Amino acid sequence: MKSIDPKGNRAVLFDKSSKQCLPIGSVLEVETWDNYPKKETFQSFAGHMIAVRRRGIDTAFRLRTVITRVGVEQVFRLYAPNIKTIRVIHRGAVRGKRYKKAKLYWTREPGTRNTLGAVDNVVRKAKAVEAVVKAEREKLLAKKGKRGANIDGQEPKEPKTNPPQKKKK
Repeated sequence: MKSIDPKGNRAVLFDKSSKQCLPIGSVLEVETWDNYPKKETFQSFAGHMIAVRRRGIDTAFRLRTVITRVGVEQVFRLYAPNIKTIRVIHRGAVRGKRYKKAKLYWTREPGTRNTLGAVDNVVRKAKAVEAVVKAEREKLLAKKGKRGANIDGQEPKEPKTNPPQKKKK
């Protein structure tokens, strides 16, 4: 698994013993390569995480969303090579309370108050916040760049030169 996920970023999201483990009901966006070996184009799928199957290298999770009033589910293998990125849009249940069950299959029933709707609005808001944060960061870096500071915020060091020596009489 180290060769598939060298930094361990994917494993941390679904490992129950880690603090960064995603609870059921989180909203995720998964970008997958369309033509994997070439890696030219990709598509994204965002949805509520309604199930996780933890089986080591076969770990899988199921996302569900509603597209044009039709429920769509997709199962992703965590270590699949065609997954480009997994982004966490919203951690935990969108409604505020945590879910008491491990699988949210009961949210599939249409027309009930338990139905999970589309995640378009949640994704749109998250992307807007991301864009604002990115713009502020670039603005801050540009401001620091004008003063001659490095990206780390440290003042540039002056080159060391030998002081002029006094002539002996």
